[in-house]
Amino acid sequence: MPSATGTDALAAGSGSVASGQGSTAMGTNSVASAQDSSAIGYHSAASGQGSTAIGAGAQSSAVNSVALGANSVADQANTVSVGSAGNERRVTNVAPGVAGTDAVNVNQLNARSSDLQNQIDTNLKKSYGGTAAAIAIAGLRYDDRPGKISAAAGVGYYHSQAGLAMGIGGTSDDGRWRVNGGITVSPTLSSPDVGAMVDVSHTFN
Repeated sequence: MPSATGTDALAAGSGSVASGQGSTAMGTNSVASAQDSSAIGYHSAASGQGSTAIGAGAQSSAVNSVALGANSVADQANTVSVGSAGNERRVTNVAPGVAGTDAVNVNQLNARSSDLQNQIDTNLKKSYGGTAAAIAIAGLRYDDRPGKISAAAGVGYYHSQAGLAMGIGGTSDDGRWRVNGGITVSPTLSSPDVGAMVDVSHTFN
């Protein structure tokens, strides 16, 4: 016989017990022992406050937990379980998530992973191009003799990326002031990056 001993409780099914306030037990030997709990299915048990167990042998023992499917176990608060340890289930036919708290499906995850990998690859190429340009401009050499103006060019290479550098430098007639300027470009990038530098030095004695 069903037994509904909790206030405002409902029990239906042979041996079903609804002892929690506002609880519901439906199915043979189902037990809803916590307040506002629901156990639906043969030998299902809902012992966590506000928990729900649906399916034969399903158990929801944590607060506000939900166990869906035969023999599913929900033993962590505020979670939904569709299986148990060693008996996991897949959740299928999941629509793409929209809101920030929505679950994502595999298609969304794969697309995001692909976008992320592309961005990583692009950033790596840019960093390699920048390194190649730095190598190129670091190799520029000028004529430091007084009164001389000279130009220089260089090429750098790093991880399949090339960098070009060009510059011009001059030294004052008294040899105390030197000014150098240059530009760099990484032509192998899809959007070539350009850099520039200006250098001034003075000798005091």
